[in-house]
Amino acid sequence: MYTRWTTGLTEQQKKDFSAQVVAAHPAMKKLVELIEEELKIAEKTIEDKENYTKAAWPYLQADQIGERRAYKKIVRLVRNLYNEEVK
Repeated sequence: MYTRWTTGLTEQQKKDFSAQVVAAHPAMKKLVELIEEELKIAEKTIEDKENYTKAAWPYLQADQIGERRAYKKIVRLVRNLYNEEVK
């Protein structure tokens, strides 16, 4: 687990947090699945040829890249809680 998750917590708070992480595993696993589905949709959208005809294409592309980066960051943080391999 990243120390970022427990930075600033007392030893007791770290133990409590660990117990909460274990209890939340099924929900977090589902959350990662949902975010990965959204990521796939975002990746298909970024490749849509129709986007190139839009005048604001550079802004749209920057937004889509940022959206993908945010999804990946969340998945990485959650997977790290459970020491799961990050794709």
